[in-house]
Amino acid sequence: MIASRSVSQALFAAIIGSWLLVACGGGGGGNHDASKELTPTPVCDVVEIPHKRILQPNDLTYRQVVDTETWTKQEVGVGAALLYARGERDLGPYTAVVDHLIDRYEADQAEPPVDSPAPTTAVRRSADDLDGALAEGLCS
Repeated sequence: MIASRSVSQALFAAIIGSWLLVACGGGGGGNHDASKELTPTPVCDVVEIPHKRILQPNDLTYRQVVDTETWTKQEVGVGAALLYARGERDLGPYTAVVDHLIDRYEADQAEPPVDSPAPTTAVRRSADDLDGALAEGLCS
């Protein structure tokens, strides 16, 4: 990961992530049952909201975000949301993709600019595994 995460970067990421989730259809309201959105696994606590609120509505996958060279607001939103939710959770086989996307988000937002990390074979495999697990109902 990038050597140091300042409090201001974390706060900025939280604000931007929250804004992007709302802007990309993540705003709640009305009669919605929060208990249906709770998940029993740490993985789902981190990846489910970006998946359901940003990736699915835009016909994107985690692998596509990994492989996209120039991020749009959707990819930036995914990175910010993952940073906001990540914490110290054990993400098992999905750690590589989540940490890569967070590192990429941080590099893209750094001042002065920092080169974004290139995805490795392990990161791509982790993204494919996560996309497959989500398609099979990991967080349903």
